[in-house]
Amino acid sequence: MTRSLRIDYPNAWHHVMNRARRGANLFRDKADYQQFIDLLQETADLFNVDMAAFCLMPTHCHLMAQTPDANLSRYL
Repeated sequence: MTRSLRIDYPNAWHHVMNRARRGANLFRDKADYQQFIDLLQETADLFNVDMAAFCLMPTHCHLMAQTPDANLSRYL
């Protein structure tokens, strides 16, 4: 089954969810979580994405992001 087209327009809010395959862990330890957070901030600054909130769990993560430039695909 194909996914729906991503709707993106200036200042849109997006709920982004990413999950590992077959229940594998995305993060092994605190250092992995911290590296992910650092990369989120670095790339959000680079692509002008406002990261309002995130929730990181061992097997998946949720992000709430606003895209002033309608560029979520480039950010991800």
